[in-house]
Amino acid sequence: MNVITQIIKLNNMRIKLLLITAFSALCLNAMAQQEFFFEDMKQNEPKVAARIGFVGGFNLSTLTWDPNISSDTFGMRPGFNAGVAANIRFCKRNERSSVKTGLLAFQPEIRYATMGGNNPSIGTGYLMVPVMFQVYPLKNLYVEVGPEFALNLSHTPNNVAIGNYQLNLTNLKANDIMLGAGLGYAVNGFSVGVRYNHGFSDMAENLGWNNSVIQINLGYAFSLAKRKASKDIILDL
Repeated sequence: MNVITQIIKLNNMRIKLLLITAFSALCLNAMAQQEFFFEDMKQNEPKVAARIGFVGGFNLSTLTWDPNISSDTFGMRPGFNAGVAANIRFCKRNERSSVKTGLLAFQPEIRYATMGGNNPSIGTGYLMVPVMFQVYPLKNLYVEVGPEFALNLSHTPNNVAIGNYQLNLTNLKANDIMLGAGLGYAVNGFSVGVRYNHGFSDMAENLGWNNSVIQINLGYAFSLAKRKASKDIILDL
């Protein structure tokens, strides 16, 4: 009986050893397949995630006063902005993250924006080309800063009275160089943000007014990713 018992125990140990070996082999095989799949995805993954779409919103603008004319201040003038924007996001956070949730982004835009001030009422229209650089401290939250180039397209009125001065505005400078800074939230192509823009160019040689604009923006951008029908591989432009 002791011999039979020993044989049974030995067989049970062998069975357990075989089961443990088989289970370990299955786990190693699964891990190898997962790693292979991940390596394959890394090879096919694009370096950047590009989107293009529409952006626009509400403006509150004012002008800085020329101290040579008056020490008063302009009031805020409501307006709007609208245009198109491209967003190129890159710099993955870690080995397994996606470039669509990258740490950095580059966003060039083209917008039409109304500016000016109240008391007295002065309205201007600009074609603006912001070039914003964005940092995402969180997956969807970003802060941005960048230069903006503005071309004056219109202004009203041609003449304005300020105190004892009668100003002719027909010879306003066409260009303005501005700096924009803001923050926003972007998810699945939708975005909402607030941006402050300050102009550094005088509106005329003898008129030291500068633009100052607060924007509340909404946007939606489409992904430029294309899918190959043969291998189902994503390729971002």
